[in-house]
Amino acid sequence: MKILLMLLSVIITASPIFSQWVPVNESSKYYYSYILKSNDGALYVGEGDNVYKSTDEGNTWTNLTNNFIINAANSNWYIEFAGDNIFVGTSVEGVYMSPDKGATWQYDNEGLENVKQVDLLYSDGIKIFSSMGWPTYGFYQKTAAAGQWVRVDSSDIGTTYGTQVTGLTKMDNLYYACTRSDGVYESSDGENWTKKTNSGYPAEVASFSFTSNRIVSIGSTLFIATNDGIFKSVDQAESWTRTDKGFAQWDGLGTVPIMKLYAHKNSLYATMGKDDSAYVSTDLGDTWTDISDGLGHYIISLTVHNNYLYGAQWDRDSSLVRRETTVGLIHENKEKMPAVFQLSQNYPNPFNPSTTIQYTVPASLKRNVLLVNISVFNMLGEKVATLVNEDKMPGNYEVNFDASNLASGLYFYKLTAGQNTITKKMILSK
Repeated sequence: MKILLMLLSVIITASPIFSQWVPVNESSKYYYSYILKSNDGALYVGEGDNVYKSTDEGNTWTNLTNNFIINAANSNWYIEFAGDNIFVGTSVEGVYMSPDKGATWQYDNEGLENVKQVDLLYSDGIKIFSSMGWPTYGFYQKTAAAGQWVRVDSSDIGTTYGTQVTGLTKMDNLYYACTRSDGVYESSDGENWTKKTNSGYPAEVASFSFTSNRIVSIGSTLFIATNDGIFKSVDQAESWTRTDKGFAQWDGLGTVPIMKLYAHKNSLYATMGKDDSAYVSTDLGDTWTDISDGLGHYIISLTVHNNYLYGAQWDRDSSLVRRETTVGLIHENKEKMPAVFQLSQNYPNPFNPSTTIQYTVPASLKRNVLLVNISVFNMLGEKVATLVNEDKMPGNYEVNFDASNLASGLYFYKLTAGQNTITKKMILSK
């Protein structure tokens, strides 16, 4: 039976605790991994000529494109999704796509003037945008479902080196495009763009990475990544302030070059163009926590998949790594913590297909950490899933159990920690 390893972010009240990065099985041993994406329950990685897909947390990979492009100079830099459509932006072959989730592939370059290097590919599922660089700068959009690319002729966006679009995001039903040095533009339809005031906009919004969208949003806050720090705007790009306090400067340069900026729910992740440097913020960039433990090379792409944060390192021999997302808190006031282990009833219960289990590691431990295991068993006593199996510090935690691959029935979940064992029942009703 397939073992599901799934951990969720926990509700925290003090300092966050993080695991370290660990290797993931490689999709290929011959190319660097440029882009990681999670979509519809699967993990995707773009490498040299091919795109690979994994449905088992990166343990095994399927080659989706099967050498559709045979060009030793090509690299797959972007992967975007819209319904059954998969779009891939490349370094020398423009854009190609699959209309059937990867079963077949075709070029999608009609309307593009420069069918070579794709410097940016972005889709919100409705529209898809491409930004093309030297020698023919251009900014294009089209309906993701069908049709050819149409050049954006609104204002000067995307027409020169300085106005080249280096990032796109959608916030509050509006599109925001950041340019290399001409500020941020706003659009309601993707066709007509208006330049924002951009007070405090950095000198250049570029990256050492080939595959980095330079603007992301959380709620109503925009963030941009530059070769010297992270900037944020809380007023729809009218003004910008720097928000990377605590980041390590690049030795000898005195700058903070951001390699990748990635937003997932309320978490903002950032990596630097410097080995062993990765950070996370859960308060809109006001404070940051170093999550570099276990890294050996800088990360050029990030994605969250099934409650793990996956990264593509710039290293051919150990390219793919992952770590848990935020997993716990130490309560600084231990008097508020229960003195015994607790395992709560799952909720909802009955459930279909997923449910949440909360548990407590008490502050009365004689040790700072204790190995905690939570496993799920069927009525025959067979283990069907391991949800937690690692050292935990005192704190309140929760974990998600996805039973999509299991049959309806009665199951038992058991917490084991040292000499402590607690077992409870739950019902899967499909």
